[in-house]
Order: sequence, then C-alpha cells, then structure tokens
Amino acid sequence: MGKAWLAALAILLTASLATYQRLESAVNVLQQLGIDETLARDSVVANFTGTLWGLPQTRPLKTVPSENRASTVLELARFAKAYTRSEKFQKAYLEYRERRRPSPPQPLGSQDERKAKQKAALEKAIQETGQNLAKVPAEIREQLQEPLAHLRQQLKDLDSPDNPLNSREMAAAMTAMGQEQQQRYAAELAQWEADNHLTPDRMIREKLEAFLAETENIDFNARLVRRDDGILKFADPASEGMSKLRKMCFRAGPEPVEALRSFARKWLAELGS
Repeated sequence: MGKAWLAALAILLTASLATYQRLESAVNVLQQLGIDETLARDSVVANFTGTLWGLPQTRPLKTVPSENRASTVLELARFAKAYTRSEKFQKAYLEYRERRRPSPPQPLGSQDERKAKQKAALEKAIQETGQNLAKVPAEIREQLQEPLAHLRQQLKDLDSPDNPLNSREMAAAMTAMGQEQQQRYAAELAQWEADNHLTPDRMIREKLEAFLAETENIDFNARLVRRDDGILKFADPASEGMSKLRKMCFRAGPEPVEALRSFARKWLAELGS
C-alpha cells in the first residue's frame, strides 16, 4: 500500500515537473520575443473564453526568421497548454463560468408588498413634485397643478376595493407569472450547468475544434496585389473577406500553421471525448 502510494506520488511529481519545464521553456521564448508574461497569460484566458483568437503582440513574431517560426509558435502553444493546467487558469475559468450563470428573477412579492412599494413611489413623486412647484414662477404654477392632482388621485385609488390591482384575479395572475419565471429560470440554470462544466476541458476542446475548422484548407499560394495606398490585399475578393485568424495564418506561412494544427489535434486526443 505504501509503495503504491509512493509510486503514484512519484508519477504526479514527474508530470508536474515536466509541465513546469515546458512552461519555463516557453517563458524563455516569450522573453526572447519581448512579450510580457502576464500579458501572455491573459491572452491565453481571453483566447479560450472569448470568441476570437489572437496573440498578445504580433510585431515581435515578424522578426523571427521563417525557418524558426514553426518551433517558435510551438513553444507559445506549449505555454498556452501548460497554463491551462494551472490553478490561475482554473480560477479564471470558474469566474468566466460564473459570469455566464443566468440571473434569478426578481421576486414579485405579495399583493400587499407590491401595493406598499407603489405607495412609497407615489408618495415620493408627490413630495418631489410639490417641492418643484414651489420653485417655478407663480404665473405657471397653476398649470402644473394637474399632474400633482393626478398623482394624489392614484395614491387614493390604491386602497379602493374597485382597483383592479387589489382583485383576486390580479393576485392569481401575479402568482402564475412568478411561477412561470421560476420555471424558466430553472430551465436556464439546468442548461447553464450542462454547457458549463466545473472543469475547462470541454471549453478547451470546443475552442481547439473551432481553431482547426477555421484554419482548414488555407490557400497559401493566393495572389496578393498592392493597393494605391501601398497596402497588400488579396486579388480574389473571397480571399480578402477571410477571417482575421485565417489572414494571420496566411501571413505566418504553412509550416507554423501546420505545426499548430498538429499540436491542436494531439491536444484534442489527450482531452478525449
């Protein structure tokens, strides 16, 4: 029993050390490129919890020789993968998950509670309207008495037995509305729990699958033309309409893109279904 426990601990420590070493290697690449590590970590969180892929800084990557780009982007990918296994990323994911939680409906309250709330609002409006009337010139004050009288009548009608707000039908309607809101909230909460697991693996898997779909069959031989302002654009309007990610991959070239796609496929295989 003791030996088995020690063996399991040794495996765990070895895996943790390997992850740490991969992360350290990637951090060295970040330093060489002059990319702030905190910014890179934030970028990993943004890429996996957002709707767009991007890099914290693309300009440093332009200085990397074409023959080294594949190895460089792989180091950045390893950094991203290692960071997704960290406690900080887990915490960021749980915060993201919580932000997506549906909000419960506001309680409608009992008939007496609703009436008390309306009464307080009307009394406040009457007080403020009276104070404002005292500040206007006397020649127009008379013209503004009607709104004040209307507010006072509304306050009086609140206690009238003929007021529809005091009827049994209104009470039943409000009860039914509250029940409907609670049922809708329960359904939304159940869907949220189904779509947002306690661990980020499903989210990571979906983002990797989206990346592979978005970067498939890029024509790296597409012809470019120079506009009058000197900026290059695709000769084919369909290519010019490509997403930002596909254009970024086109500029990077086939080797680094295929390296990233291979990395993503292996990562997906590790995550499983």
